[in-house]
Amino acid sequence: MQGTVCRNCGDFSVAIPANTATQHRRKRAPTPARAAVEDRAARGGRLQTITYDEALRDKIIVGSPERVTDRLMGLQETLGLDGILCEMNRGTKIPHERVMKSLQLLCEKVKPNFH
Repeated sequence: MQGTVCRNCGDFSVAIPANTATQHRRKRAPTPARAAVEDRAARGGRLQTITYDEALRDKIIVGSPERVTDRLMGLQETLGLDGILCEMNRGTKIPHERVMKSLQLLCEKVKPNFH
């Protein structure tokens, strides 16, 4: 007796044509891990087409300490934000002194506005 092992899930089927194996793979419910990978791929695709204005509006916070504070307060109210993760020198293009100045402003001017 001959059979085929589905490359997606590892199930063994007897005398199953190749196109049916493809259909079988599509019918299975996505696992959380597969869904996470597909979601990450979709987000990556969207990031490749995002405009600078969209990035400023939706993805990054940049500006004076007052502007950064206002944006963070808005996110805190809207999302219940209780912490941030800063990537202050993406791509290592900003001189070290400027990165340190930004970090100093964040700690001295922005952070005190949050409890």
